[in-house]
Formats: sequence, C-alpha cells, structure tokens
Amino acid sequence: MASCEQTQAQLLAYLYDLLEAEERQALQTHLDQCPACQAALERAQRQQKLLATAAKAEFAGVKFQPPALTVASRAEEPVLKMSAARQPWFGWALAASILVLLGLGAPAAWWTAQYMHEQRLALLAKEQAQSHMALVRAKTAQHDQVVAVCGTEVQRLSEQINKLHAEHVSKRNDVAMRLQNRQFNLYVTGPGAVQSGALNEFKIQPLANGHPTSATVVLRVIDKAHNKPLFEEKELHIAGTYSFPLPADLELKPDSQPVLEVVARRPNGDKAEIREELSLVAPVYLTHLTT
Repeated sequence: MASCEQTQAQLLAYLYDLLEAEERQALQTHLDQCPACQAALERAQRQQKLLATAAKAEFAGVKFQPPALTVASRAEEPVLKMSAARQPWFGWALAASILVLLGLGAPAAWWTAQYMHEQRLALLAKEQAQSHMALVRAKTAQHDQVVAVCGTEVQRLSEQINKLHAEHVSKRNDVAMRLQNRQFNLYVTGPGAVQSGALNEFKIQPLANGHPTSATVVLRVIDKAHNKPLFEEKELHIAGTYSFPLPADLELKPDSQPVLEVVARRPNGDKAEIREELSLVAPVYLTHLTT
C-alpha cells in the first residue's frame, strides 16, 4: 500500500488524469482509507479550481496584431522587424507556475505538520518511558530491600535453628549420660534360708551399666515379727564384690521373720536397694548315746 507521502505527491497527476490505471487504482484505494490524504485531495481540488479560474481571466495588455513590415532603401540592407506580442500560452504558463508552487508548498506544509506531530509523539513516548523506568527502578529498589530483609531474617533463623539444634544435642547427650550413669543395679546372693548358729554368708555386688562399681553400703537384718534389728553395718565402702557372713549369735527365735535389707549409694547420688525376707531353718541337734 502506498504511503501518505507518495499519495499526496501524486494528487495533481491524479486530478489531471495523468496516472496509469494501476497507479490511479492504488491511489484511490489509499484515499478511501486515509482521512489525511482525503483532506489533502480537497485542498488540491480547491487549488485546481483556482488555477482554472486564473487561466480563464482576460489580460487587457495582451493584443494580437500582424507584424508591421518596413521597406528599406536600396542602399541599405532590408531589415525585418517584428513587434513582440504575447503568446497565447502565457496564461497557461502562469497558471502552471502557480500550480507548481502550490503543489510544492502542500507537501512541505504536510511534512512540517507531520514532523511536529511525530516530534510531539516522540516527546510523549520519551516521558512515558522515563516514567516507566522510574517506576521500574522504584520497584527494583523495593524488591532489593525486601530481599535484603528476608536474607537477614533467614540468616537469623538459620543461626537460631543451629543454636537450638546444638542445645538439643547437648541436652540429649547429657540425658543419655545421666541415664547411662543411673543404670545402677545391686545384686545380693546367699542362702534363701538362714539357720541360727550356722554360717550364713552373703555376697553383695554393685553394678553400673553391667560393670562392677564402687558404692557405700548399709546392711541390716531385722526381725519383722518382733520389729527389732538383729544386725547392722553402716558405711561400708566396697568396690566390686563384697562378702559378709551373718553373725552366728543372731537372736533368732522359732517365730522370728528375718528380713535382709541392703542399701547402696554411688557418689553421684544413684541409689539401689534390696529387701528380702529370709526363711528360718530350725537347728539340727545330734544326740550321741554311749553305753
């Protein structure tokens, strides 16, 4: 499709029917779709009418007469003189000159107006671009600020998480160590039944995590039936296995209910305790008869 510049440059040829059929059709198609070129066509038509009126005007100073002939003397060479007369195409030449000037002025005026319009559009586009860039810079600065704040917060939370994890590991290890240290057991072995006057030997073994350990032990034998102590040893510092016999002179009666109590304590405060009722076996007496 032809541009407005090409179309307006061909308006005079269009009005005077000097275009080829294809050029005329293309120009007409553009005129049907372009209001600016339609306005330029109207101006060219007014100029055409003005030129037509000027071409039809009468020129009072223009006269048409035959040239005057003068006969020279024989002594002189004949000289043919013709009076200057205005040619009949003078009016058309004047009209064509005006038309050419008007035709040259119309595109120049259109180009000036078009240039001013495009300049205004360019300035408007520049202002819009500057406003858009300012908005983008503001958004970018705001985004960078948010990212910086989030980065600081993430770092703070990460440090807090690491600190909490370290505290958790420390507490877990401490609890595990305490549980391990508190796995304190006390083993007491000996006869299930005691006999007065006989050797009743017991063994005590304190264990921590399945290994022998040291402890302070208190031993007691009480008569549950009569609610009185029969034997007691305090503050026995033992390490490993400790053996002790019950005294042979325990005041055991036929109705006594002896109870063995063993209490062991470790330096860290762990405590283990055993309370066991013992059966009482009556003494066996042998009688020898002699004759």
